[in-house]
Amino acid sequence: MKKYILLIFSFLFSLLGFAQYCVPISNCSDNDYIDDFYFNTISNTNTAGSNCNTDSYIYYTNLSTTVTAGQSYSISMQSGPDWDEGFGVWIDFNQDGDFDDMGEFVFASTTATTALVTGTVNIPSTAMHGPTRMRVRCRYGTTVNSSESCAQFSFGETEDYNVFIENAMPPVADFSAINSNCAPTVSFVDQSQYANSWLWDFGDGNTSTAQNPVHTYASPGNYTVSLTVTNNYGTDMVSYVINVSGASTNLPGPAQCTPQTIDNSLGFGITKVVFNTINNLSANSTAGYEDFTCLQTNLYLGYSYPITVELDNTAEQNVKVWIDFNNDGTFNETNELVVDEQQTMVVQTTITIPNVAITGQPLRMRVASDYYLYGSFTSCDDMNVGQVEDYSVIIEQNTNPPVADFEAVPPRSCDGVVEFIDQSLNIPTAYYWDFGDGNTSIASNPTHTYMNSGVYTVSMTTTNTYGSDMVVHNVTVDFGGNLKPAS
Repeated sequence: MKKYILLIFSFLFSLLGFAQYCVPISNCSDNDYIDDFYFNTISNTNTAGSNCNTDSYIYYTNLSTTVTAGQSYSISMQSGPDWDEGFGVWIDFNQDGDFDDMGEFVFASTTATTALVTGTVNIPSTAMHGPTRMRVRCRYGTTVNSSESCAQFSFGETEDYNVFIENAMPPVADFSAINSNCAPTVSFVDQSQYANSWLWDFGDGNTSTAQNPVHTYASPGNYTVSLTVTNNYGTDMVSYVINVSGASTNLPGPAQCTPQTIDNSLGFGITKVVFNTINNLSANSTAGYEDFTCLQTNLYLGYSYPITVELDNTAEQNVKVWIDFNNDGTFNETNELVVDEQQTMVVQTTITIPNVAITGQPLRMRVASDYYLYGSFTSCDDMNVGQVEDYSVIIEQNTNPPVADFEAVPPRSCDGVVEFIDQSLNIPTAYYWDFGDGNTSIASNPTHTYMNSGVYTVSMTTTNTYGSDMVVHNVTVDFGGNLKPAS
């Protein structure tokens, strides 16, 4: 009499969290096995239960076939001669490590039999192209249903095969280019869809058939780079003009330190920096420290500029940015730390250039990121799994007249004390305040005490070498709580 085996199966997860295919338990020791299996170019015959091991499961890693999305293929299978078997077949079309999704149960026999079972498998046009897994199962005496890809069978066998799904669409060409470390060396990253062959024209007479080539140009300049991609269904081509930078002679002085990446295998780090005219795509922490000081942007004293730092999406990171405003080769953690963002996937903030920064010289800007669980770091610390990139800024004197503005805090005072905060642009060098009650000040951010309730018209006049400007706001002082707020 056949023995019943308890159902035991588990899902294994890798460190990155991707599900592994289950190993179902069956028992083919009493000749309940798949003897012959045919699918497209796979022909696995007369196996006679050769895999009747502990689980009655075998993964034929050396047997594979290529199919095309949107096409149909014949399939057939047969059991051994001793017992009637029902059959079920699954294909993991979305490559998520299981056979549970709708449409992945592709074939079932209508009855249990020892005769040859035949049918057709349709590969949906929406199937993800690339390598995936096919599962074939037999069970003694009854048919197999869609929910049983991992179920325990008291008697039967399971076989897995490799299937490569081609997309029936022509390719769509696209790529990006990363100019490496201020040398005329460019890393090209294929971003095409459905391609299986590549032809690059680098615009300088050189070509490559690699998918992601690295090319060194003889000299800096603008080059028209084209990528032609092909598959069995067509060809596509795209061209971009890329700017290839070279070594610059106008660079910041040497830095006190060059932080390295301790473990660059986990894919953390920085992938894009946008700051004024700098717009740089870069490799993640696999590249370690990167010197982009040949990428420079010009800034004005007293101006604020948006900065965006995009990170590899592995996990949240801490991000810091420094600018060596006094050009001494070091980064002061108080006065020169201009961005300090914690536990983020992208930084979008502003940097204000102080009036004391050195002008007319290239200054080093350092961008650093590391996994947030490692905590804070300084400008010279090696990154555990993150990365450091250096850029250049050249700060220029602002020759525009001031644009006056201020904020009154609070705008409605109950005790007569009002703090005036300068918010002017273009670096005023002199101030003149009229508080509207006969009193004045030349301080940049004065505090004034009013003696009586009322609505006061406050004017501020700012001046620098290049001109002056005035702005007027109203403030309300209400000792008794009876006045309407200033408009």
